[in-house]
Amino acid sequence: MPTLDIYRLTFRDGLHVGFHGIGQEKVLAHIPSDTLFAALVSTRSHWHGDADQWVANFGSEPPLRLTSAFPYAGDVLFYPRPLKAPMVMDPKGWRKIRFVSETILGYLLKGEVPEAYLLASQNEEPAKGLGLQNGSLWLAMDEKEKLPSSLLTKKIKGKVERLNLKAIQRQQVWQEKTIPRVTVDRVSNTSEIFHTGRIQFKEGCGLWFGVQWKDQSLRAEMEETLRVLGDTGLGAERSVGYGAFTYNRAENSLPYYDPPPGGRLFLLSRFYPADAEDAKSLLDGATYDLVRVTGRVQTVGAANQRRQGVHLIVEGSLIGGTARGGLAEVSPKVGSFPHNVYRYGLALGIGVEAQ
Repeated sequence: MPTLDIYRLTFRDGLHVGFHGIGQEKVLAHIPSDTLFAALVSTRSHWHGDADQWVANFGSEPPLRLTSAFPYAGDVLFYPRPLKAPMVMDPKGWRKIRFVSETILGYLLKGEVPEAYLLASQNEEPAKGLGLQNGSLWLAMDEKEKLPSSLLTKKIKGKVERLNLKAIQRQQVWQEKTIPRVTVDRVSNTSEIFHTGRIQFKEGCGLWFGVQWKDQSLRAEMEETLRVLGDTGLGAERSVGYGAFTYNRAENSLPYYDPPPGGRLFLLSRFYPADAEDAKSLLDGATYDLVRVTGRVQTVGAANQRRQGVHLIVEGSLIGGTARGGLAEVSPKVGSFPHNVYRYGLALGIGVEAQ
C-alpha cells in the first residue's frame, strides 16, 4: 500500500497566504501545493543554486509529489471538504464546512454519512459529529481526544478545567486578524495606512502536508530546503515575521489508496493536466472546481515580473483515477527572464470507487 510522509508546520508569528486578485486583508487557511512547490524552488534557487536542474527532474517521472498543506489540531489531520455535498446535508451548511477529519472524509468518499455524525448547532449537544472553528472544521467525536489540550481545557482562576462539549465546539484552531500597516512613498515622503490579514494558530495546531516519494534518497535534501524555507518564511509579509515555521516529520507514514480500475481520484493537491493526458476524459463525470493563479515571480539577479496566469483544478475535486498532472509553463511574456517559470500541477490524492 502506498504511503505519504507527513510534515507538520508550526508557525511562530502567524501566516499570510492571500487570495489571487483580492486585497491583502483576505487570507487562506491552507497553502496550495503550487504555492508550496514554488516556495521550495525559490529557496533552492537562493540557497543551493540548482533550481533549474531540480525542476527539470519533474518531467515524466517526478522524484516526489506534494499535497497542499491543510490544518491540523493535535493529532487530528484535516482534509479538504469534497466539493459534492452528501444527500443528507443541507447545501447552506455544507458550504460553511471547509475541512474534514480522516474519519468524516472516509464516510463522505463512500457517499454514506450516518445522521448521528452530522454537525449540531453550537448551542446543541453533539452526538457523534463535532464542529470547530464556527463549524468550518468537522471531525468525529471519537477523534476528540486527539485534539491538543489548548482546545480541550481552559485556565479558570488559576486552575486548568476541562471544557464541556458545547464549549469545545466554540473553540478556534486559528484566528484571522487584520493588522494595520504603514507604507511611506519614497518620492513624496508621505505615509499611507493599509491593512493586511494574518492567521495565528493556537498552540498545538498548524498546517500539514504529505509527500509521496519516487526517490527517497532525496528526502534529506528536501528536508534541508524545508528547514531553510522555515527560516525565511512562507507566503507574504515575511519582512515582519509572517510565515516563519519549524517542522517535524511524523514517525508513521500515512497510508492511502491508489484508484481502482475505472475509479476516481480525490485530489489533495491542485492539478494541471500534462500535455500527454486527455483532460476531457479525466473530467468526464467529474466533480471539480477551477482557480485562476496569477501573480509575480522573482529570481536571483532579475527584477520581479508578472507571470502568465493559469487555471488549476482545486483540492477536494473528484476526477479520473488515471490523472498524473504536470508543470504548467508560465514564464513572463513581457521582457526577458533568465529561466523558464513553471506552476506545479502534479496530481496526488486518494483513490475511490466510481459512484
